[in-house]
Amino acid sequence: MHISKLKLKYRLVAFLTSPLWIFQGIRLKKVAVRLPEAAGERDFVKRNRAEEPQNNDNQDNVHQKTKQLNLLVLGDSVAAGVGCTTIQNALPGAVANELSSRNGAQVNTKVVATSGFKLNDVIHSLSNVGDFSADLVVISVGVNDAKGFTSLSKWQLQLKRLLLTIQNSDENKQIILLATPDLAKFPLIQNPLSSVLGLRAQLLNLVSQFIVSHMDNVHFHRADFDLSQVNEMFATDGFHPNSRACRQIAVGIADSY
Repeated sequence: MHISKLKLKYRLVAFLTSPLWIFQGIRLKKVAVRLPEAAGERDFVKRNRAEEPQNNDNQDNVHQKTKQLNLLVLGDSVAAGVGCTTIQNALPGAVANELSSRNGAQVNTKVVATSGFKLNDVIHSLSNVGDFSADLVVISVGVNDAKGFTSLSKWQLQLKRLLLTIQNSDENKQIILLATPDLAKFPLIQNPLSSVLGLRAQLLNLVSQFIVSHMDNVHFHRADFDLSQVNEMFATDGFHPNSRACRQIAVGIADSY
C-alpha cells in the first residue's frame, strides 16, 4: 500500500476508535506482565563446534585457523532478550550460533540493548559500543516508537542518523535492520488498539524501507513466520518473541548476511 493511503487509513481508524483504544492503552500499562531482560554476559564468544579445541595442546593452532566474525546487536527489549531466559537463547545468541554454524567462524558478540529503548535511545547508546569493530550490526527497534507514536518525520531523521553513524566507522560493514513487527497480531493487545498500533508499525516500516533502499550494505529484514502462532512464538507475556521465534529470526538474518 502507498504511504499516503496507509496514512489516511491509519488516521481514520485512530480517530473513529480513539475513545476505546485510548482506554485500552491506559489499562494495558497497568495490567501487562513485565518480564526481565535475559540473564548472561552481553559480551560473549560463540565458536563453531567443529573448530573447538579438544585439548590445550592444539588450542593456539585452532584459534589461528578459525575465522573471526564480529557481531554487534543493538536495540530494544528483543535485542536485550526479554522473553528468553538467557542472552544465549535470545536473539543475540541465536544469531551468533547461526552465523558460527554457517561460516565455520568464531563469532565475537557484543550486545548494547535496553528494554523500552526507542530509536533515539539507540542512537545515544552507540557511545557504549566502545572500540568494538563489527562486521555485522543487527538492529532491533521500532515497537516502542510505534507505541509512543513517534512522528514519521522524526523516525526518518533519526533512522538516517543512526545508520550513517554506524557506517562512518566502516562503510563495508553489513547492517541488518529488523522490521517493526506487526503489532496487530500480538496476543497481549486487543482491538482496536492492536489495529491502530499495527498500522503505525506499517508506516514506520515503509519509511524504513525507503531509507534502506538508498543505502549500501544495509538490509531491511522482516521476520518470516506467522505471528498469530501464539503458543509457539510468544513468551508468556504475549508480547515478546520466545527462544523458538528468536531462532527463526536468526535464520532469516543469516540468510541476509
